[in-house]
Amino acid sequence: MTIAVSPSVANELPVLNAIYQEAQPYFQQIEGRDPLAPLGDIHAAIPEISVDRTHCLTLYHDEQIIGYAWTFAETSTNIYLLHFYISQANRRRDLGRACMQALGRQYRQQGLSGHPTNGLSCQLPRFKVLGCRGIYSSLLRGGAIGEYTH
Repeated sequence: MTIAVSPSVANELPVLNAIYQEAQPYFQQIEGRDPLAPLGDIHAAIPEISVDRTHCLTLYHDEQIIGYAWTFAETSTNIYLLHFYISQANRRRDLGRACMQALGRQYRQQGLSGHPTNGLSCQLPRFKVLGCRGIYSSLLRGGAIGEYTH
């Protein structure tokens, strides 16, 4: 299984927008809000976070776009997962878990230490999930990507 995570770019928008449209009913039902739009104005959606540390990422399986995520690197050991969605056609194949692991690897490769300031070590940066419900909690159950908080 080949999973890739890369910064979202404009030529991916037709596929990402279709996934966004699919995600809207799910987010309204589960979270009571619309999902974050791919490559949208993150500052308008969440004005209190730094845009420089916020990233829209495209999730690939075997070179096919399967979803997208928004992350916010608060510190070198805390990464907020602001949005994560895998298209319905790609569910129940462990792709969500594989994408979460790929996100962890990507942040490690970018030099995030994965060592909380309290001196305890962990394998991956600590992910904090805002409003951890539904798909997020099932992906993270059991520490699938290392430590996490919600």
